[in-house]
Amino acid sequence: MKGWQGIKRQRPAFWLMILWMLAGLVFFSPFGQVDAAEEGTPLQPLIDQVEAGGTLILEAGSYIGPATISRPIHIKTEGTVKITGDGVHPVITLQADDSSITGLQIYDEMDDREKAAILVEGSRNRLEKLQIITRASGIQLREAHSNVLEGLTVQRPQETNPVRLSRRGNGIDLWGSNDNLIIGNRVSHMHDGIYVENSQSNRVENNRVDRSRYGYHFMFTKDSYLVDNEGQYNVTGAMIMSSDQTEVTGNTFSEQSENVNSQGLLLFDVNTTVVRSNRVEGNRIGFYIEQAKDSQLTDNWIARNFIGIEMLSSEGNELSGNHLISNVNQAQAADSADNSVNGNYWDDFKGIDLQGDGYSDLTYRTNPFFVTLTQSASAYQLFFGSPGMVFLEGMFPADPEQSLADEAPLMKPVMESAGQGALNGYTLAICAFLFVCSTLFIYLWGVRRQ
Repeated sequence: MKGWQGIKRQRPAFWLMILWMLAGLVFFSPFGQVDAAEEGTPLQPLIDQVEAGGTLILEAGSYIGPATISRPIHIKTEGTVKITGDGVHPVITLQADDSSITGLQIYDEMDDREKAAILVEGSRNRLEKLQIITRASGIQLREAHSNVLEGLTVQRPQETNPVRLSRRGNGIDLWGSNDNLIIGNRVSHMHDGIYVENSQSNRVENNRVDRSRYGYHFMFTKDSYLVDNEGQYNVTGAMIMSSDQTEVTGNTFSEQSENVNSQGLLLFDVNTTVVRSNRVEGNRIGFYIEQAKDSQLTDNWIARNFIGIEMLSSEGNELSGNHLISNVNQAQAADSADNSVNGNYWDDFKGIDLQGDGYSDLTYRTNPFFVTLTQSASAYQLFFGSPGMVFLEGMFPADPEQSLADEAPLMKPVMESAGQGALNGYTLAICAFLFVCSTLFIYLWGVRRQ
């Protein structure tokens, strides 16, 4: 009785403890567990109810995949629509032609880089404003033609211990697929951001890829376009390999520098490729060119890279109108003497223009002395730009087979750096502020105290 009386005196705390124990049994026992995959409405029955050419409007909420679209339909949303897969199959497989999917959030738990959250096997489809979070690949196109992928976001979920790049899937992956438009998409933390293989006449435009291996990767392609894209903090901004008649214009590849194999743009075994009006800044190597033939590199801005241009075993190419600014080593070459190099601007060159036509009458020849020296003894990097290093470069003329010679370099730049004026104004403001502070400091602690 005495014990029971004690419990009665502690009645609120006693019953609170009992309720807590019961809640634990409910939520933490096998009977209380709720499988996340069982939450939401199955998507496949809703798709099956739509007639060919019809529209399925999904109300806000959660839905369950996988689902296959085998006849032309249009899927739209009202509010936020989340679709979760089963972790084994693509969340959505699009086999039909002439369909559209807009506004979905796709969550895919597959951890297999060979598979994708969305698999497209049809043609003339449109995928817009999709948000895809996946540990596999984002979207795969397999022998799918004339599709439009626009406004998509593809990324790997945040991980406490991120896996290696080689284990991740690609953001947007094309194989055997022609005439597709990939425009205005954002890809982050994937293997290759946008990967195109064995495909023709695809246009990749105005996309952004960061923190992946290759931002943009073209292999065995023809008549392809890489236009107005951005790549930042990848191992390599873009790689064009074993491809013909590719146009690379208006892109910006910056800050690819954290890996020993980092480049802004890598061209390997390419023919009749046009590389024009691109910006490569702050990379380990701006342009890495190997086994390139009959291609044009014109009007590119190549700045603040460790090596501006590296060319190996390439011939018949034209380099003109490029601006090389503040690179540690402007350019170097090997087995690449048979190229036309004219009319580029080199900020470390002081020429003589007797004709007054804006081009120097003296030849500019690159000298890989500093890079060659630091490759064998990296400690010499401390002496970059020193008078002694400049003197030594003059003592050891460049081997013609290891350098590029511009027969008529530009005397002045004809291209402006984007944001240069703003940067100069910002720098001027800082200098003025520091000058005022220094003057006040000298006055208050020096002149006035006297």
